[in-house]
Amino acid sequence: MNPKINYVIDLILIMCFIVVTLSGIILFLNSGSFMVLGLNKIAWLKMHTLSGFLFTLLVFIHLILHLKWLSVMTKSFFKK
Repeated sequence: MNPKINYVIDLILIMCFIVVTLSGIILFLNSGSFMVLGLNKIAWLKMHTLSGFLFTLLVFIHLILHLKWLSVMTKSFFKK
């Protein structure tokens, strides 16, 4: 596997994780109609949802790219 592709996927995963986490906290702490950092609740919900979908998609891609490693490690783990 190309390490540059893995790096880019991991970097985007980290960014998505941060966005999902921060937007989730903001949505959790604020009820009703609100504005935070110039964004209303609808914008925060869209950002949260889209980054969550992208995060999920990239996790699956990440796992697919590491299937061989996961297989070897699983076999090694259960041999002991």
